[in-house]
Amino acid sequence: MRLRREILFSERIIWNQIYECRNCKDYVECCNLEKSRLGGKVLNSKVNFNSPEVVTLFETKPEVIRQFLNMQQQYEQLCNEVAYILERSINNAGIHIAAITYRAKAFDSFVEKITRKHYNDPFKEITDFAGVRAVYLYNRDINAIDEIINSNFNVIEKINKSDLNGIDKFGYGAVHYLVTLGKDTSGARYDDLKESICEIQVRTVLQDAWAVIDHHLVYKKESDAPPFLKRKLNSLAGLFELADDYFDQIRTARESYISSITNVENPEELLDQQINVDTVTAFLNQKYPDKQVSNGDNHLSKVIGNINRFNYSKIRDLEDLLSRADKAIEKYENNRGELKFGIAYIAVAAAFENEEYRDSSGWDDAQRSIFIKYENLVVKEAS
Repeated sequence: MRLRREILFSERIIWNQIYECRNCKDYVECCNLEKSRLGGKVLNSKVNFNSPEVVTLFETKPEVIRQFLNMQQQYEQLCNEVAYILERSINNAGIHIAAITYRAKAFDSFVEKITRKHYNDPFKEITDFAGVRAVYLYNRDINAIDEIINSNFNVIEKINKSDLNGIDKFGYGAVHYLVTLGKDTSGARYDDLKESICEIQVRTVLQDAWAVIDHHLVYKKESDAPPFLKRKLNSLAGLFELADDYFDQIRTARESYISSITNVENPEELLDQQINVDTVTAFLNQKYPDKQVSNGDNHLSKVIGNINRFNYSKIRDLEDLLSRADKAIEKYENNRGELKFGIAYIAVAAAFENEEYRDSSGWDDAQRSIFIKYENLVVKEAS
């Protein structure tokens, strides 16, 4: 069988007539056979099927193409499973991540790779048919993520790319793992996947940004770059690494600050703090221990941003506001139901006391009617 030079290629489908029979020249019957043999797969491909390298590949190794197509769905399932296990375990550990993504190697990438590199056995030598990437926020979480990977998967290989750069080199830093599914994944669903390898890449947000930039750089090795650009690239790589360290330091400093305002021996110390997300959170956890603070960071930040415009500057101001509006809040809950979030008590109290806040914060007509009806129950602030 040989590849037709005039391959019929329409958008996403490689049509039946990839091959013509060398003996009978009959496109119809042979094409149907070839479609069945290759699995009749739908491919999203930008491969130049008329290039000499690809022609040779189809002509000499059609079984390689067929095996890839037959295995592709299996690798899609594998990386889906690995991503699910990894994301669930990381979330359960309380580790903050930016994203977990996954992909099975595309047909384009496979053809490009095996025409560029001459593999004896591509299905043993290529290790990234299935790939998962975890992008996390803080460098110090890498040990916990490493423990998660080792406890959930069989780790065949682990490479820290930063170690390969040397102390004075620019380049990509991350940790790459080759894994198979662990002992806890058993049953018919996993029988075909147990021996298949998946690559997991673990990197910080800034390492991920470097990888995106690196993908477009001409210089893949330091030795390729002229000296003046080498200095700039080394400086940039150093800044990225320094920024990762600073993010860790800022996180540690914030955790220390939150601990100091949460565990104060004298409650007056918290009341004298300036209003910000952390002090309000600590205050509401003390004030309403049985309620969730807010329905998300955006909700909390929005209310704090609004009340900061109306002469509420310290936590003591919020404590006094809630005390003055206590009876009015009770009437609000009688009409609208119990408030679910601690921050909602502050928002409702401010709306009772301040007409401008009430008009600028997205309340509906029914809520405004309640505020107007019961605003007289708010005790006037002492002058």
